[in-house]
Amino acid sequence: MRLAEDPIYILEPDGSKEKFDLSELQSRLFGCFVSAGRSDSAHCAEDIALALDVSLRDIERPDATFGRAEINMAIIRFLENAGFPEVAKLFARSGLTAIITISTDSRESLVHLLRSHIASSPERFEKIIDLIMQSMRKLEIKEASPNLLLEFARHYDRELACSPCDAPEMVQAQFSSDDWLPLLEPEGAELVEKGILRVGGVDTIFPSIRFYFVICDYGKLKNWGIPATELEVEPDLLDAGRIIESVRAVIDRAFGGKEPLPCTLAIPDMPDFLRDYFQIDINKMEPKAKELAALLGAGIGDKLNKLSF
Repeated sequence: MRLAEDPIYILEPDGSKEKFDLSELQSRLFGCFVSAGRSDSAHCAEDIALALDVSLRDIERPDATFGRAEINMAIIRFLENAGFPEVAKLFARSGLTAIITISTDSRESLVHLLRSHIASSPERFEKIIDLIMQSMRKLEIKEASPNLLLEFARHYDRELACSPCDAPEMVQAQFSSDDWLPLLEPEGAELVEKGILRVGGVDTIFPSIRFYFVICDYGKLKNWGIPATELEVEPDLLDAGRIIESVRAVIDRAFGGKEPLPCTLAIPDMPDFLRDYFQIDINKMEPKAKELAALLGAGIGDKLNKLSF
C-alpha cells in the first residue's frame, strides 16, 4: 500500500495530470447526496471518498496514475453497492466543471450567503450556522459550493423546527465505544475522556477508525508554555502518537475484522495551535504544521491511511 502522503494522480481525457484531491471528491459527493434528496445519508460521502482512496493505494502501479473515467466508474460502483443508485446517477451526470466555493470556516461568509434564504428566528439561524460549521469541520470540508451549503441550511432549519416526536428514528450502532472504551490503557482512556482524542466512523458503510486530535487541549494538559518550544512539544507529540496507536489497536481487536481497519487522523485546530503556541503567521504555518503532524502520525505508522490538519 502507498503511504498516506504519497500522491495519486488523475489522468484527464486531454492527457494532462492532476493530483487526486480527496476533499474535492468528498465535497462533490456531498452535493450529489443532497441533490438526490438523501441529506440524511450525506455523511456517507466521507465513507465513499475514503474507500476509494484506500482502494487506489492498494493497487500497485509504478506511477500511481489512474484515468478519470476509471476513477468515476469506481465511485459509481461504490455508490450502487452501498445502496445509493440515485446518487450514483447524479454523480455520473455531475460533470467536471469548476464551481464557486465558499470557505466553511468563515462565519461571516456563511451568514452573508444564507441570511436572505433562511426565514427563521435569529436564535435558530445562529444555531443553523453553528451546525453547518461543525459538520464541515468534522468532515474536513474546507470549501463548499453555495448550493450545498444552502441545502444543509434548509436541512438543519427543518430539523430544528421538528418536534422530538417528528425526529427520524436513528439506527442503533452495532459497534460502539462501549465495545472498546473499557479495554483502553489509562493513558488512552484519559485522552478520550477529556475529549482530546475523539473517535468516529467505526460503524459505517465503510468501517474505518477516524481520530480527531485536539492539539490545543493537549497543550493545556501538558502545560506547554506560550510561546512553546520544540524541545517541550515534540517528545509529547511522539508520546501522544504512541497512545493513539494503542487506542487504534484496541478498537481494531474489538471490531474483530479479518484485516486492520483503515485509519485516519485529523488535527482540526492545528492553525489555532500554531498561532497561539508558536505565534506563526497563518500564511507561514504549513511547514511547521506538516512537521508536527508527522510526529503525531509516526506512532501509527503504516496503519495510517490519511493524515490531515
